[in-house]
Amino acid sequence: MTHKTTTRMLFVFVIATMTTLIPCVLSAGTDGLRDMSVPDTSGAGWSGPIILELGPEETVFDYQVDRCAELDLPDVYAHAVRTPDGIVLASGNAPDNHFLFGPCFNTLERSCIPVFQSGDQWPVETFDHQEWITSLYSEDGVTIHALVHNEYHDPYAPNCKPGVTDPSNPCWYNFFSYAVSHDGGRSFTQPESPHHLVAIPPFQWNPDAVPGRVPPPHGYFEPSNIVFHNGHYYVIFFAITSNTNAAERGTCIMRTHDVSDPGSWLIWDGQDFSIPLVVPYPDEPEDPQALLPAFISNRTIRDLRGSLTWNTYLNQFMLIGASVFPVDGEETCGFFLSRSNDLINWSEPQMIRSTVFGWPPCERATPELAARNIRQEAYPSLIDHDAPDISFTKVGQNAFLYYMQNMDNFGPDGWGLRRNLVRIPIRFVIPSDDIYLSIHMPDRVFHPGEPFFADVRLVNLAQELSNAQLFVALSVGTGDFWFFPSWVQYPPELDWMDRTVPGNTDETISIIPEFIWPEGAGEFDGAVLYAALAHQGELVSNLADAIFGWAQ
Repeated sequence: MTHKTTTRMLFVFVIATMTTLIPCVLSAGTDGLRDMSVPDTSGAGWSGPIILELGPEETVFDYQVDRCAELDLPDVYAHAVRTPDGIVLASGNAPDNHFLFGPCFNTLERSCIPVFQSGDQWPVETFDHQEWITSLYSEDGVTIHALVHNEYHDPYAPNCKPGVTDPSNPCWYNFFSYAVSHDGGRSFTQPESPHHLVAIPPFQWNPDAVPGRVPPPHGYFEPSNIVFHNGHYYVIFFAITSNTNAAERGTCIMRTHDVSDPGSWLIWDGQDFSIPLVVPYPDEPEDPQALLPAFISNRTIRDLRGSLTWNTYLNQFMLIGASVFPVDGEETCGFFLSRSNDLINWSEPQMIRSTVFGWPPCERATPELAARNIRQEAYPSLIDHDAPDISFTKVGQNAFLYYMQNMDNFGPDGWGLRRNLVRIPIRFVIPSDDIYLSIHMPDRVFHPGEPFFADVRLVNLAQELSNAQLFVALSVGTGDFWFFPSWVQYPPELDWMDRTVPGNTDETISIIPEFIWPEGAGEFDGAVLYAALAHQGELVSNLADAIFGWAQ
């Protein structure tokens, strides 16, 4: 294979895949987005391996800068709705729930007017306690239905924390209620109790369930996105179904035919959606055990929960959450995804990224996170900014992973408050070739004093490939290219790296070692790095590209 032939093949792919970055596209409103349902394609989803590509992190909400009050911080999975005025993003905390609003995702700002305030009532039978608005769903962008994560922390029992109703009280009984907004998410109200209840354990709170000790937290927690499918609205949630044994836990699912009717939800019993809402006050049902939910794919996904979406690229449902699963034979703490064609049977979780949760066995931060004083990450959720539906329940090949970062570690009085909401781009790739390349940099716009590096990730899903050529080229829009590793200019020169690629491997190759971006480099937008792998006269990989720039 001659240099000339290789160069021609590479440039054909370069020209065919030139892209531009658009920093912010204003919301187009809600016109033409009435169809919220996901298709009925059970069994048709992609079942093979997928490759995940993660981009640089950016901050959406900075606690030290953007908070409206001391307790205003991200404490739920971020969910969004498109309104006639732009975007509303739920990512708040109890007792006062604050949302982010803006014309697009890149211009979101915190509103210091709470959209909802917790009732914080002491008696458990009021069902009005510490409340977090979580799931959002709308069909017009004006009326927004919400599920509320409702925590009861017993302020009466002497073995609890008398006089305290907030989460520092270890006595914890949890359930879901309903709220609705008629003004595009600016304010939410609830039906009169108990008519706002959605799902509650079929037994009463008992502070003495475990003699001599505080009962473990129990109930129904953290409802996911609401997804409309085949005439029903579905939600996945986490449950601890025993008030004496916290190990009786798992992921559950419920559905309704009317998202505006709180009492119409039915929970999966292992065979069908048949468990209705049964309020255990003033009297418990005769057989509460018969009304407990079944866990879905419990041996596979354990208690994975959080973000539920329909992936239009993979043609299947996707569940994303934070948990602990084996990776290369070792239990690993991180963000994971699982896929399903029917919402009941889920695939083995695939790790998105490892991280730190702040409690054993996940209390040790990676060196990179420790250097940034990040003590905890949680609540990963998936949002496609270009989703074709109002409630962002659909995700394509490219999306963003939103999650919370906590810079204060757990102490005797609870978690610290310095929490930010961040996001990273995520791309799902069905490998059409056996070899897949991608380019990684710490950011896309660099300023003096910031670190810069470039790596190529090479994934080979096939057998070993000997005597291959890795081509990496830099373009700054002049029609010239500079080729790694010597960075000679083409025309007239050309260079590449000869490489043997091991089979079934995922490796990272340093292209530009890390350095600090210098002063005086000026400003530029639209530099591009390209990478491709050739073997025996043929391109055997995709063409990877990364667009970046720099500024003073």
